[in-house]
Amino acid sequence: MRIREIYYTNKFVRKIKTIPKALKKAARAREQLFKNNCFDPTLKTHSFHGKPNRYAFWVTHAHLIIFKITGNGAVTMIDIANASIYE
Repeated sequence: MRIREIYYTNKFVRKIKTIPKALKKAARAREQLFKNNCFDPTLKTHSFHGKPNRYAFWVTHAHLIIFKITGNGAVTMIDIANASIYE
């Protein structure tokens, strides 16, 4: 699925400002790949546990971005989190 528009929650914007530059760079690169195909196998996009209409994709082996599909090729980025949220 090709993404036409990406919206960002205030929480996502605040978090992205505080992460290290290397992680920011990786997140931007992954977002470009995400725009072309949000279910690209290299992103390992998956349903986010216990939350309806919530998905996540991996930025690094330790960080992921949580998003929701809002319709008509639009998504909202909700959070960038450490993989420890799965523990």
